[in-house]
Amino acid sequence: MIVLIGHLVLSLMYGLNAWLYWSYFYNNTPRLEKRVIFWLRAVITAHLLYMGLFTFRYGRIPIAASPEALGTFVIILAFIYATFEYRFRERSIGAFLMPLFSLLMFISAFMPHHPGSIQPILFDVSFEVHVLLVLMGYSGFTLSFISSVLFLILNHQITKRKPGLFFRRLPSLQFFERMSALSINGGILFLMLGVMAGSYFGFQVWSRSFLKDPKILSVLIAWCLYLVHFILRKSFTISDRTLSVLSVIFYLFLVSAYILGMTLFSSIHNFN
Repeated sequence: MIVLIGHLVLSLMYGLNAWLYWSYFYNNTPRLEKRVIFWLRAVITAHLLYMGLFTFRYGRIPIAASPEALGTFVIILAFIYATFEYRFRERSIGAFLMPLFSLLMFISAFMPHHPGSIQPILFDVSFEVHVLLVLMGYSGFTLSFISSVLFLILNHQITKRKPGLFFRRLPSLQFFERMSALSINGGILFLMLGVMAGSYFGFQVWSRSFLKDPKILSVLIAWCLYLVHFILRKSFTISDRTLSVLSVIFYLFLVSAYILGMTLFSSIHNFN
């Protein structure tokens, strides 16, 4: 019940943030800017309080089941975005992230879940570190995906010489290229650390058999794809548009592989 109520309340709060950010996106006024700053801090604080309450109630952080992991993924990505927003003083991207946060919290609220019936091994600190690192990696790739999509939209308007709302409100192409690159760099690093921590954990539980698991393989393939993206960006003369397209394709593969792994394939990497 705590997950259902908590996630629904947070979904409403992120939804309110989405409305405020879109209002600010259409009407860039100092009054609306103050509101989006205040409510972003408010919802992040509320989310952290929920996680603290969950940890106090169950003796672990909320990452052991899919609904919990989705909620933790949202707060990690929200915190990373808030850091970017503070660093670059650019708030337009929030209009695209907040609806995603609200949707994910709403979906996770109704996913089957029994937080009191978790295997004891999931209370291990090494497991929590593994999941948090992986979620930080996914957060980086998600932010890169959003940045790349906005880069392509803005680039299309500039190329066609048909400036619209996105042209007037979004920052420069260079901003999105830099943001995408930084996000991918962080995603590669944290996912690598997460896989390393998970490998140590997996060898203890399943020996070598876990390396053949569809979920594990899809994560390793996705990491290799983003590593190729990093190498292409650093070693070859490739246009920013091409890199953005690759970023979108790689992220769609990551999401599709995760959904297929959850629904169509049996997996030992399942603790629920």
